[in-house]
Amino acid sequence: YSNRLISSITDNWEIAKNLKLRARVSTDYTGANAVTQNATEKPIVYGYSGYFGVDNSSYTVLYGDALLSYLYNVNPDVNITAMVGYTAQRDKSYNTSVGTRDGLTDENHFDLSASYLTPYSSGGGQFTYVTDAIVGTVNADYKNFLFVEGTIRRDRTSKLFNTNNTFVYPSVNSGFIISD
Repeated sequence: YSNRLISSITDNWEIAKNLKLRARVSTDYTGANAVTQNATEKPIVYGYSGYFGVDNSSYTVLYGDALLSYLYNVNPDVNITAMVGYTAQRDKSYNTSVGTRDGLTDENHFDLSASYLTPYSSGGGQFTYVTDAIVGTVNADYKNFLFVEGTIRRDRTSKLFNTNNTFVYPSVNSGFIISD
């Protein structure tokens, strides 16, 4: 079986005229448990068989971002919008498993104490990854007809070595509305 909890909270503030801040925090938690019971296949006098095992795992994602935006009207024909933001995510996982080894000593007795050999078979692992990004955008429009935009994004991840874990993505684009 598994349990899952997803939550999120977002708020918006107008800090000053034309200056707005949006912030969000969310989480996604999943916990799972599994039990494996393989029935005894032959009488104990012919050897041990059957299996009992338990697996437990949890997975958590914590996410947050903040976006600050500013609208500036240069004159009635020209508007500029600037945005800067930060986003981060932490993924954390934990897993353990334990089970009997080489059969059950008591037919269909599904318990670790019924393991023919000890120590029991076991395994597990855990990881934590963090990613974050800083983003920036500047948009300008002339008479709502001609548009120019520049963006930059810097991503960083803990999945790579610290000496080579950052990526930068700049862009510039423009467009216009032919019908206007």
